[in-house]
Amino acid sequence: MPPGFDWPRHNGRPLDHLLQIDLGELGGVRTNLGLPAHGRLLFFYDVERQPWGIFPHDAGSAQVVHLEDAAGLTPLPPSQGRPALPSARALFEPVVTVPDDLSGSPWLEGVHLTEEERAEASEARKRDELAGYSGQIGGHPHCIQSAMEVGCELASSGFGAGSSEDFASTAGVNAKREARAWRLLLQLPSRSALGAEWGSGLGVIYFWIKRDALARRDFSRVWLMLQTT
Repeated sequence: MPPGFDWPRHNGRPLDHLLQIDLGELGGVRTNLGLPAHGRLLFFYDVERQPWGIFPHDAGSAQVVHLEDAAGLTPLPPSQGRPALPSARALFEPVVTVPDDLSGSPWLEGVHLTEEERAEASEARKRDELAGYSGQIGGHPHCIQSAMEVGCELASSGFGAGSSEDFASTAGVNAKREARAWRLLLQLPSRSALGAEWGSGLGVIYFWIKRDALARRDFSRVWLMLQTT
């Protein structure tokens, strides 16, 4: 961390540091997010409580910090943060993602898929499920349950997103209009070897951000959703 780094907290407790991405290392891997070309993105989450992101009071339980200048970083003493998760390096490679018709992706609303396209999407979904889901930056998420974009809009706007009644409400109908404004920033699956187990231990956490906030580099507007089997 840089000298004097202000460790993110939620409800008075320090959050857990999950991942640090050197944006320069992304290189030619296209994310279609328009991420900064330099610096680092730091991802934090309350690993102990693991909020699901379906309630407004979950705000702040997951945070992302953009370090524009990554020079002069030094190890932070453990006493200044919670015990660290085991360290591991991530390697980047391009992948193709598709909207999930079974989850109700807003990107397929009004789109009529051919049988061949449905079969192709189904095969892509099965491959990822067999692999135990993958880490991912950008693209379409691999949902365990239903699509999350409307839920992100609801919960981040001060409404519940945990029941069918929430989605059928006036707020839910209005939230659907904003569904395509949300972008997947990071998909992070459970990895027991790293002490990263979400929900049942087979879950995935998803960091989302709206298109306009991303354009402003306002990573304080990130919203997290957790899904599990």
